[in-house]
Amino acid sequence: MALVKKKIRPFLSTGALYLAVRMTSINSKSKDKTKYQSVKKRFVNAIVGIPTDILPRFIVLPSDPNEINIIFLDDIIRFSLGKIFKGYKIQETVSVKLTRDAELYIDNEFTGSLPDKIKKNLGKE
Repeated sequence: MALVKKKIRPFLSTGALYLAVRMTSINSKSKDKTKYQSVKKRFVNAIVGIPTDILPRFIVLPSDPNEINIIFLDDIIRFSLGKIFKGYKIQETVSVKLTRDAELYIDNEFTGSLPDKIKKNLGKE
């Protein structure tokens, strides 16, 4: 999902693995769609879920009987991003795993500072 200001606010599941993607829109001025004449330098960010709940994280590739070749599921998706985001040039990617502390309880009040509440809950105040 592309992250556009004020349009999409993704909910990232705790313990899930994602690819954070930074890309630029490709502006083609030529009729030949295989050659890009100019690249507009407006960055677009996206989050792509890595389905480790249904696929293994490490994929064993076919190889000779005397060797074992393994690739990350992250890399398979990373190498396919051009097909997922057509019209964009991928600039950077990074694997991200979000971990939330399930035991951190913050009062659902409208008063007070969130950092102060977190400090107090962690016992650092």
